[in-house]
Parts: sequence; structure tokens; C-alpha cells
Amino acid sequence: MKKIIFILFFGILSNFYLNALDVEGEIIFPNKVVKVTFDIPYKKKAGKILYENFHERLIYYSSSGKKKRLYTNNIVGINFEYAGRKIEMISVKPSDLGFMPRAIKSLENNFLLKLETLGKLSHYKLFRNSNDMTPYRESAYETDYLWREDKGFYPKQKIYHSHKEKLFEYLDDCEKLIKKFEPKKMRIPSFDFIANFYNENCE
Repeated sequence: MKKIIFILFFGILSNFYLNALDVEGEIIFPNKVVKVTFDIPYKKKAGKILYENFHERLIYYSSSGKKKRLYTNNIVGINFEYAGRKIEMISVKPSDLGFMPRAIKSLENNFLLKLETLGKLSHYKLFRNSNDMTPYRESAYETDYLWREDKGFYPKQKIYHSHKEKLFEYLDDCEKLIKKFEPKKMRIPSFDFIANFYNENCE
């Protein structure tokens, strides 16, 4: 009982620090692109967008001013501009990212992955809350993914040595990258660096 009261109190308290940004953008459907105004979840105190809330709680307004909730299963992706930069996100099934079907609400809807690097090898980020019961808590986390058309998504692994071996298998057509980071003393760089190196040096 005390735990439930604490969770409710924390959620209510966090709302005092939550704002929303009205941002012009587009929703990309399989057969059309619709211009809308997004009600972007925004943490004013931290000065950041709450991407982890997008796949469950993103609201938008149509051209007629009607308020709607975004259902990620029906779209290809979204885009909008923030701080002078175009933000692009794609809709992806949880199963395509390796999530096993479970009886939790968050896996009923597609995730929105934020594009970081675009190319033959692309880099995306997935933002999620660690506990779906407390959507505005500070324990949100992110996972990096690489993507290539012939092999799909590859997530950053938690176990370093296993990660290195699997990453080399995933990038087996890029000998320059493998030779560069194959020595044991060489640590794997960020996925952003890997995507840029691959796109500039590998066929």
C-alpha cells in the first residue's frame, strides 16, 4: 500500500515539472503524409524532450484543430523540427527489435525510434521508461540500434565481449572497421561513430 501511495505521489509531483511544446510536424502513413501540430512532452526543468513517452502518449492536433492521440501501429513514422534540427522517428514493431511478446501494455504498440545517422548502415535510439506505471519518473533509459536492410536491427549488447563478437558478425562486410577495432585493447566506439565510419569506408 505504501509503495502504491509513493508511486502516485511521485507521478503527481513530477507533473509539476512537465510541460508540452506545440511543434509543427508531419505524420507519415503508408499512403500519405499529414501535416499536424504535435503536443510534445517536455521536461522544462531539464530542458529536454521526453522521447520515452512518445509511443504511448503523443498527442497531436489536425489541421482543423481536432485533438487526437497518435497510434503508432498505423504509421510509418513522424518528423518535426526542434532547436533548429529536423527530428525523424520511425515506427517499429517490438518483435523486430527482439522484444518477446509479454502481457504488458507497452508491447501492444509499435515503438518510435529516433534517427541519429542515416545511411546504408543507420543508427537509431529507442527511448523507454523503466516502469510503465510511472511514465514521468527520472528512470527513463535509451538503447542504441544499428540497422541495415539485409540484416535488420542490431542492439547494443550489455556484455562487452559478446557484443564485440556479434557486432563483427553483423558488420562482416566491413573489413576496415573490424581490423580497426579487433585488437582486445581497442574498445568499441559509439554506434554513431560506427555508422559514419561504415558509410564512408565500406561498400
